[in-house]
Amino acid sequence: MALLVAKQVVDVNDHAPTVEVVFLGADDDDVASSGRVSRHARPGDTVARVSVADADRLDNVTVRLRCLPASEPRDRSSTEPFQLRNCSATEPFQLTSHSDGVYVVTLARSLTELWYRLEFVATDSGSLTTSALLDVFVNDERPDALTLSRTIYRAALSTDTLPGSCLTSVRVTGDSAGTITYQRLDSGELVDVFYVGRRSGRVCTRSWLPCDSQTVVRLAVRASDWSSVPPRSTAVAVELKINRVVDTSSWMSFEAGFYSVDVGEDVPVGRCILTVSKLSYTHAEM
Repeated sequence: MALLVAKQVVDVNDHAPTVEVVFLGADDDDVASSGRVSRHARPGDTVARVSVADADRLDNVTVRLRCLPASEPRDRSSTEPFQLRNCSATEPFQLTSHSDGVYVVTLARSLTELWYRLEFVATDSGSLTTSALLDVFVNDERPDALTLSRTIYRAALSTDTLPGSCLTSVRVTGDSAGTITYQRLDSGELVDVFYVGRRSGRVCTRSWLPCDSQTVVRLAVRASDWSSVPPRSTAVAVELKINRVVDTSSWMSFEAGFYSVDVGEDVPVGRCILTVSKLSYTHAEM
């Protein structure tokens, strides 16, 4: 008697790709995901390096570059096939493959805007998708150009942060004869929660954060001096790290995970047979 055993090798693809973006003008990790490019940068100049890895297989990962309009939410559901192309017909960036898992972002044409937000989307054959953002700000190199006190601003808050709390301040350095005004340049993530004080430059909350908020929220803030001709403007990224806080006082907790009781056949209707109680440290009432 012979027994035939068939074996099939299955390619288990249960890990999402990882994407790491490094702006090449950054001098440390603190500004790696945000950087500045000269307005006079030439086509062909390299802006950033993108490294992609996959714990399963690297050869089945595709990478796309998207230029996100200020009002467009991040889209992780697209299945558009990968192609080496400009991110749109009008945007000045191009993504090209450099080696295994390494891509570079170069300028395809002259810069015309103050700020660009790029998204790199990596997808594998298991439909597991990861993305990373890069904020590119354009430097105005005139002698009287506005200068920000930091390359990127960071602050931490939690989901129980009170509405009206101010987290950090965007500030312009140097002498300015005119009035500086600040505003949020993007209209993307949690635009109804975070705002920027027009005169103060403070980044504040106007409402409670949603419980399912993302871990990190990135804002783009513009500072402008409208007293000069032509008007001077500069922009910067504000990265907010959100820690989720769970209010355990609103949870129902019991002394035991399982209650058991024997009830005799002659127990009359209405008699108490079991008391279920809560733990003493909770505020819930039974």
